[in-house]
Amino acid sequence: MRDGCTPARRLDWLERAVAAALVAFCLAAVVAAVRLGAAAGGGGADLLAELRERTERRVAAEREQIRPAWAAAVRGEAEAALGAFADNSQLHLLLAGVYRESGSAAPALREYRRAVELLRDYADRHSPQFVGPGLAIWLREVRPAVSGAALADLHYLERALAGGCS
Repeated sequence: MRDGCTPARRLDWLERAVAAALVAFCLAAVVAAVRLGAAAGGGGADLLAELRERTERRVAAEREQIRPAWAAAVRGEAEAALGAFADNSQLHLLLAGVYRESGSAAPALREYRRAVELLRDYADRHSPQFVGPGLAIWLREVRPAVSGAALADLHYLERALAGGCS
């Protein structure tokens, strides 16, 4: 019987979370493409076909990235499974959100910091991937409760969101 905490169970959730993030990204891209096509006065069908191709390639690439981690999780190698995603900014952002929702500020701060280190667009207010407004509010809320390494992560994130150097 599974207790819900086995590595395979975690990656099952993780795979679904990555798929959900990709679906959201694809929907946003389709809406943007349709708007661009309408603003350009046509050519929407070609634009949508190109977008579909790019999206299918990206989903295939994400699946290929997930496959080794999934195999490691099935073998019971949790560290190897998570290590396969060490440089995946989306994963770190998703994990940060999970920790944040569960009330675990220190791990959430660590994951947010890693996500921003891997993809500075999360902290760039001119990027469509900017996570600043909601994150800045949360950082102010958790500031009194953190110390040590978590406080260093909080300071890093505040500087990054303010456009400062890291």
